[in-house]
Amino acid sequence: MNSRWYCNRTADIRHDLLVAALLSCCICGLATRAIAGDAPPWMHAVVNAPLPAHDDKTDAVDSALVAPGRLDHLVEVALPEPPEQREILELIRARTEKQAGRQLFEPVDYQKVLPTMGGLSGADISDILRRALEAKVHQAAGGVAAGIVSTQDLLDSIDAYKRVRGVVEKIRYGQYL
Repeated sequence: MNSRWYCNRTADIRHDLLVAALLSCCICGLATRAIAGDAPPWMHAVVNAPLPAHDDKTDAVDSALVAPGRLDHLVEVALPEPPEQREILELIRARTEKQAGRQLFEPVDYQKVLPTMGGLSGADISDILRRALEAKVHQAAGGVAAGIVSTQDLLDSIDAYKRVRGVVEKIRYGQYL
């Protein structure tokens, strides 16, 4: 997610809108003259282009966005089931090891890992693998023989991720005191 204040820098607005259109990204809102209708013609072309919008929390979508004439379709994509989570984890692991040019992960014990991954999206799984690798980098930087990522390292990363996510959820819904 990116939020940016442009302060009438037309070139920056144009660049970011064109990049968003090319990448099929979401433009959640434009607090510019485009809303009032006196924007340059190129902005109308980009703003009026069909761009998919997404949010992983459907209850957090502002009701003004789903009013008639706003978002045309709401499509809910369910979270991946355990076999799909396994496939996602394997794909990310294989891509990461290919980029590194070496083995980074021990064989994963999925009987231990998958039950703890309930409710996690593909992006969550990617973030968990990244955090596990970062922990190894920190260990190596501290002079500890880090080795490769084990199943226990993944379980630790999942636990830490869920703790942080739990706090974020409480803050989002005003439950954190």
